[in-house]
Amino acid sequence: MKTSAIRILTLILPLLCLSISPAMARDHQDSISYELALSFEVEKQQLFGTAHLIMPPGQELSLILSPVEVSRIVLSQTAAPPAIIKHQGVSHLKLPSADVQQEIFISFTKKIINERENILASEGITLLHDWYPYPTEEVEFTTIAELPSGFTAIVESDYPAESRDGLHYFKFSKRTQNLHFVAAPFIVNSLEVRDGLNVYTYFHSENQYLSADYLRAAAGYLQRYEQIIGEYPYNHFAIVENLLPTGYGMPTFTLLGRSVIRLPFIKDTSLGHEILHSWFGNSIEVAEDSGNWAEGLTSYMADWLYREDKQQGAVNRKEQILKYLNYVTEDAAIPLQSFRSASHNQPMARSVRSVGYIKGALVFHELRETLGKKVFYDALQSFYSQFKDNNASWNDIQKVFESISGD
Repeated sequence: MKTSAIRILTLILPLLCLSISPAMARDHQDSISYELALSFEVEKQQLFGTAHLIMPPGQELSLILSPVEVSRIVLSQTAAPPAIIKHQGVSHLKLPSADVQQEIFISFTKKIINERENILASEGITLLHDWYPYPTEEVEFTTIAELPSGFTAIVESDYPAESRDGLHYFKFSKRTQNLHFVAAPFIVNSLEVRDGLNVYTYFHSENQYLSADYLRAAAGYLQRYEQIIGEYPYNHFAIVENLLPTGYGMPTFTLLGRSVIRLPFIKDTSLGHEILHSWFGNSIEVAEDSGNWAEGLTSYMADWLYREDKQQGAVNRKEQILKYLNYVTEDAAIPLQSFRSASHNQPMARSVRSVGYIKGALVFHELRETLGKKVFYDALQSFYSQFKDNNASWNDIQKVFESISGD
């Protein structure tokens, strides 16, 4: 794959001497555009990349470089020759704003060996954490990848990959800081949910027998939540098999571990939970200064209501309260506003997660019981309509519910 790595870098590096091309024009002129070009040398577990960022006039930029090994940084300003930036020993790059458009090019590599959330192997590639120069503000990503033979990739994007000249192109119009890249010799299947919305499975060959059931289940969840909340915020949704044991919900796809997707109950429970995060957690993100309301709301509108569908609502609530009391002692209890992270690896994770997931879900159940189902769902629809593609807090939820209920 060495020639592959050289080829993609050869395609990108000539841009150092050019101004922005029409193809790189952006829809949001006040956004920072981030084009990420990737190639891989699988045998050596090596990632090669070039980051190309375009800063509009008046925009400053801050990048965390420590996750990767940087080989060169070049800054170009309108009507000025490119300048090489010294980067040795620099882990955090800050570029001040200017009166003219600025472009920065960063060539980098990363060796991926025995990482908990990243893998680069002949069976597949998963890149979830600390694998590219990380922007400290939200940007619009375009991803270009040259893949090992037979591989198909997925990343947050408006549409599935567009392939030209052996390269795979992805563009994501929603501003974000986080990008997750997965590639493997997937077999891709799809099902139309409605006009303009398809659901996909990206499974390895040995798990193709699961695809049809997952597609039908996903289509059902999407139809259900469009009716209850509002139109699905993206153009497609994919269920992606991961070599690592994960259960993550990203914008436009969920990443489920190989061992996870084989569990017979996943498509009837966890799949719907991850799909619902498309509305709550991905489209509407949790505001930085707020407690994490998204996990409690998603748990209630997915896992808890699935039990209610089976006439097991009261039994489920009793089980959840007992679970909460098992994990959350008086000394360990925290306010719901203090729940921020859903990580299993944080200190006292079971106690903290019980507050966010169980107490949070109970708050929404109490709201529904107090206000009635119609007002509750009207408020959820209003909340989604007002805050789609934005951040929201517990206070925002409170204001919406007060406005709709008049209480």
